[in-house]
Amino acid sequence: MNNESNNKSKTKMTLAGVGVRMVIYLIPFIGFFGFLYVFLYPAFQIPINPILTIILGTILIVIGFMIYIKSMRIIIKLFKQPVIELITKGVFGHIRHPLYSSWILFITPGVACILNSWILFFIAVAYYIIFKILIKEEEDNCIEEFGDDYIHYKEHVNAIFPKLRKYRRS
Repeated sequence: MNNESNNKSKTKMTLAGVGVRMVIYLIPFIGFFGFLYVFLYPAFQIPINPILTIILGTILIVIGFMIYIKSMRIIIKLFKQPVIELITKGVFGHIRHPLYSSWILFITPGVACILNSWILFFIAVAYYIIFKILIKEEEDNCIEEFGDDYIHYKEHVNAIFPKLRKYRRS
C-alpha cells in the first residue's frame, strides 16, 4: 500500500494522446462556426478570387495530410515497440506535436479556404486554444517518461509552429 501511495495515479499515454478529448471539446466550435457559415455565408466570404482560395486550400490540406500521415506512421511504429523511445528525427525534429500541427496549421485552414469562408478560420483558433490547455498532460507524461532528454527537446523544438532548423541533441 505504501508503494501505491508513493506512485501517483499516473496514466500511461495512449496512441491517441489527448487528441480524442481535443476533438470532443472542438465539436461545439465546429457546430457554431459551421452554423454561421451555412446561414450567413455571403457575409463571411474571403474577398479573394475563389479559384485562388481553392488552390491555397488544396495546398494546405495536402501539406497537412503529408505531415499527419508521416507522423502517424512513426507513432504507430513506436507504439508497437516493447520500449518507447523519444523520437526527435524526421518531422519530430521540426515540430514536437506534428499530428496536432497538421490539423491546426494546415488542414483546418485549408478547409476554410476551400469553403471560401474566413469565419471558419476561427475553428483553427479554437483548436489551438484547446491544444494549449490539454497538451500539458501529454508534455508531463513525456517529461515523466524521458526526463531531461524531453526537457531539452522541448526547449529547442516548437510545439506547433515548425522550425526550419532541425533539432539536434548537443
